[in-house]
Amino acid sequence: MDDFFNREVGQIILSTYKRSEKIRKSDGYSCFKTIHTIRNSFFIYKHNYIEWKKALHEYYSNEDNSISDSVKRHYRQRVLIAKIHNLLSSSTTFNEIHNEGQIEDSFHCFIKELRNFTMHRQYFPLSSYDKNTVLENIKYESFQTDEFRNYLRNYIAKYPNRKGLKRALDFLDSIFGSINLEDLLEKYDKKMHGLYNKKIREVISKNKDLFWQLMNDTEQVHLSLKKVNKLPKYPLSSPELRYLKLILNCHDGKSP
Repeated sequence: MDDFFNREVGQIILSTYKRSEKIRKSDGYSCFKTIHTIRNSFFIYKHNYIEWKKALHEYYSNEDNSISDSVKRHYRQRVLIAKIHNLLSSSTTFNEIHNEGQIEDSFHCFIKELRNFTMHRQYFPLSSYDKNTVLENIKYESFQTDEFRNYLRNYIAKYPNRKGLKRALDFLDSIFGSINLEDLLEKYDKKMHGLYNKKIREVISKNKDLFWQLMNDTEQVHLSLKKVNKLPKYPLSSPELRYLKLILNCHDGKSP
């Protein structure tokens, strides 16, 4: 009896292994991995955005940073600059990889060229502002726009066919005199979320039938292995299968 049971279990495992290999070679599996690539790239950006916000909160919550000649203040400013650079780099990388033909939007061009500026100059021209009004004390981070504007003008003269440079300058001119980096990057974060959701929806829309087939095939493998209480390597893990179901259920236009 035990030998018969072991043979049956072995047959189920062998059968599900072959089905799993077939699933991994399917178009649906390949499309799902494409979504993973987009998702992981976006989460690198999102992690850097969260780190920038945390560093900014710590900077303002520390009273030592309000002293103009404080060593701690200058150190925390350098931390902020590093966080900004990581944020700009990861957002630009995401757009360059996942945006066919590059982003033409002036806001994206501005962020990309600001990243290029910090890379060429090896620093970010950060400026701290502390304004007192009748109602409140306002603190915010900005940057020295004159150097960036001169950088853009020089590169426009050098590369007149690079339209992104002109778009970046137009955007800079449109916000001149009111640059609050926290507000600006928060608006850009919302734009990044919209772009990310759009890219995920596009992949799902083009391959929805493949995803449904992938989900059904993977569920059958999971059910077969649960019957014999065995857990070899699935084509998709349980968390991945749940995420696949989530994005299919969210395909009505909601955020994946």
